Amino acid sequence: MKFLNPVYKRELKQTARMYRTPVLIFCYNAFLALFGLFSFYITFGKGNEYYNKLHYEDILTIYGIITGIEFILFLLLVPALTAGSISGEREKQTLDILLTTKLTPFQIILGKLLSSISIMILLAVSSLPIIALCFSIGGITLLDLAKFLLFLIVTAIYLGSISIFFSTYCKRTTAATVCSYFAMLVLVFLSLLLVIGVGILSLLNKEDISYHLSFLLTSCGKAIGNWIYILLLNPIISFFSMLKDQIGYGTQEGYLFLMSNGMSPFCYEHWFFISLILQLIVSLLFLWLASRKITPC
Repeated sequence: MKFLNPVYKRELKQTARMYRTPVLIFCYNAFLALFGLFSFYITFGKGNEYYNKLHYEDILTIYGIITGIEFILFLLLVPALTAGSISGEREKQTLDILLTTKLTPFQIILGKLLSSISIMILLAVSSLPIIALCFSIGGITLLDLAKFLLFLIVTAIYLGSISIFFSTYCKRTTAATVCSYFAMLVLVFLSLLLVIGVGILSLLNKEDISYHLSFLLTSCGKAIGNWIYILLLNPIISFFSMLKDQIGYGTQEGYLFLMSNGMSPFCYEHWFFISLILQLIVSLLFLWLASRKITPC
C-alpha cells in the first residue's frame, strides 16, 4: 500500500467506509439482474409458450441485452462519479492545501481518476455472475467476458478523464457534471449523427439512389469518406464492434459500410482494439490538460 498514489489511497479508504458504496453495488446489480431475468423469461418462457419450440441461439441475444444495459449504466455513472473530483476539492477549499504537498498535479489528477475507476471496476466485477447466466446454455466464452471487462475499463478511463478535465475547468460540481454529460452526448450521439449527416447530404446530390440495403450502405460509405474515422472515438461504435466479433450482429452490413470508404480489411477487423488504443491516447491528453490547469504556477 505504501507504493500507491497517496490521493488514490485516501479516496479508496473513504469510498470503502461510505455506506453508499454497498448500496450502489446492490442497486446496480439488482437493476442488471432484473433485465437479465426478464430477457430469459421473454426468450425461453414466452418463446416456448407461443411457438412451442426453443431457439438456443437466442442466448446470444440475451448476452447482447445484458451487456448493453451494463454499458448504458457505465455511460450514466462515470461522469456522475468523476465530475466532482477536483471541483469538490475546490468547493471544500482543500485544493490549495492538496497542491502544497509533494505530489505533482498529474499525480493528483491520476489519483482522483483511479479512485473513480476503482468503483466502476468493482461494479463491473460484481456483475460478472449476472453475465455468467449466459454460460448456463452456452455460446459465450471466458475470452468474450474478459474482452467485455477490458472494454468497460477503457470506457471508464476515457469518460472519466473527460469528466476530470471539466472538473478542473469548472468551479462548481454542478457545472462540471453538466459539461461532462454534454461532452458524452457529443461523443456518443452527435459524432454518429455528424458522420451519417455527411453521407446523406452527399447522397442528396445524386439522382440514382436505390433503396436496396447493400447499395445504400456502399453509396453512403463512399459519400462519408474519411469522416468515418471520427467514430473510432465513439464508445457505442466500439461496443457494437465488440458484439460483432463475439456474436456476429451486423457483420455483413458493417463490412459493406466500412469497406466502401476504402478502409483496409485490417482496420475493419481490428476496429475494436484500434478504437480502444485511440481512446486511451485521448484520455492521456485530457489528463495532461487537467494537470496543467491546476498547476500552482
